[in-house]
Amino acid sequence: RFDFSTATDNLSDGILLIGDKKVHINKSILALHSPVFNTMFYGKFGDKTKEEMELKEVEHECLIERVERFLIDSSHMSIAYLLYLSDKYRLYLLQEHCLSKLEKTEDVKAVKNTEGYRALSDKARLALLGKMMKL
Repeated sequence: RFDFSTATDNLSDGILLIGDKKVHINKSILALHSPVFNTMFYGKFGDKTKEEMELKEVEHECLIERVERFLIDSSHMSIAYLLYLSDKYRLYLLQEHCLSKLEKTEDVKAVKNTEGYRALSDKARLALLGKMMKL
């Protein structure tokens, strides 16, 4: 499971302190999907220049699980892309969701014909093969 403890290229522009752990984030994406984060990062009481912000009363694992749930609920993203994200960031709940949506061998073949398939790890490809064998 990816723990977001290190910055990702140019995508991370802030850090949430959750207990003793740092979670690298993209403020704009969080603000777009949460009025609480929007106010925290861009509201008149928010500190726009502050790189690190502490979140109290939140557990690290709960936040990561919420990220996975958000991705699962993002119906505008294809299963192939979500599967790629699940593999890249080791989001196993998301991977299980993606595999459960593949109901026919044609669905698995469609994933195989995407750009993201080439970027999948051997482990993710094996999971797809296993799903295909069960169909």
